[in-house]
Amino acid sequence: PYMERDIALIHSKKYSSSEIMNLIKKSGRPLLEKVELIDRYEGSSIPENAISQAFRIRYRDIKKTLADEDINPIHEKIRNVLKEKIKADLRS
Repeated sequence: PYMERDIALIHSKKYSSSEIMNLIKKSGRPLLEKVELIDRYEGSSIPENAISQAFRIRYRDIKKTLADEDINPIHEKIRNVLKEKIKADLRS
């Protein structure tokens, strides 16, 4: 069994989805199994040089069933890396 969490963020258009997914993957080791882009928005409610994207992150441990306390620290690390490295404004 796996657990999924979503991260929604607004960031500069200079960062591609693949760059962000690579940051998420590196930060989510060893439990991160998959990252996918699930939503992308540009428009009037977003600053001109920015884009809103949401990513679904799947966590899995082959040895045991994951609990929130297993993935919360990793998910928080991912959030902090996105804030630090690309100055993302996190929405969820």
